[in-house]
Amino acid sequence: MQIHAGLIACVMRKWIVVGLVALSFGLGAYLLSQPRHGTVVYHEKQLLKLDNFSRFDSWLDEHGPERLQDLLVRRRLKRIAFHADALVKLGYLEKRSFMISNSPPSRVASKILSSSQPTTHINRIYSIGRDNITILGPPDEMPAWETLIRDAEAPE
Repeated sequence: MQIHAGLIACVMRKWIVVGLVALSFGLGAYLLSQPRHGTVVYHEKQLLKLDNFSRFDSWLDEHGPERLQDLLVRRRLKRIAFHADALVKLGYLEKRSFMISNSPPSRVASKILSSSQPTTHINRIYSIGRDNITILGPPDEMPAWETLIRDAEAPE
């Protein structure tokens, strides 16, 4: 029995169309499962992604040219600030500055970093000023940060 070439082409076209339809459904499902730009989930995911360095980023940080290292650090800091500010505007996080008067803020920050911090994964010391420390975290955890900073600031 000899199979007609037109029949083979028809069957092949059918499977190509079925494959393309399946691929479009898969791609559509993937795109719909991703967080939308401007949402809390999107900004939180991006902020957490910026916390983790890839192997390439780590290699560049150790072995790359100094100008490139500076450029990458500035870019990362700018993106962190963008996503953090967006989460603050959305009300998910709060940025609060705590005045420090009994110790240098850098020493207080060092004590905080070596102690146990509130448990939310997005808490962070956002900046250290001349006489203050700015914390970025959920609003309901700010009292815990205040206690932690007051304890770290207390004279020994």
